[in-house]
Amino acid sequence: MAPCQPHIKNNATFNRKSQIEAELIVTAIGDIPNTEWLATSGLADGRLEADSRGRIRPNIVAAGDVTAIPTRQGIRRIPLWSSAIEQAKVAAVALLSGDDAPELDLDPYFWTEQFGLNLKATGHLPVVGEPEFLVGERPEGPSVMRWTHDDGRGVAVAVNHRIAIPRLRRMASAAG
Repeated sequence: MAPCQPHIKNNATFNRKSQIEAELIVTAIGDIPNTEWLATSGLADGRLEADSRGRIRPNIVAAGDVTAIPTRQGIRRIPLWSSAIEQAKVAAVALLSGDDAPELDLDPYFWTEQFGLNLKATGHLPVVGEPEFLVGERPEGPSVMRWTHDDGRGVAVAVNHRIAIPRLRRMASAAG
């Protein structure tokens, strides 16, 4: 993550083709799953994909950064430690209970503190469009912003604003 100048638009270019302009750019680099060791197992062909209970085969489960799971936005990886814990809980119950195990309904969240910036987010990213400001008036904070996906589910992001994750989740789900 690189600090950006307040009120100055910064550009990020992807694959030398598309470009976005933003006041804040957050990135994670180096998150490539290591599944090569599974190549001869028949379990993964470049991507380890699990069902909504973490199963990749009967009696075989997977969880964590390496696993692509069904989400409201399609099958995708959610490489967050909080997601890995929730996936592992569901996968363990699936091993014991099979189809009677509850399905994973992930509500991802993360937080980071770097370069004097405290950032917390809950909900499925990425978001599109301008946020609704619930606290503050500026994206660099202190503020809490909310976006609403087409399915009505929300995303809430707190920037330099102290707030507990459960409260931030409630703010995201109260999409208006």
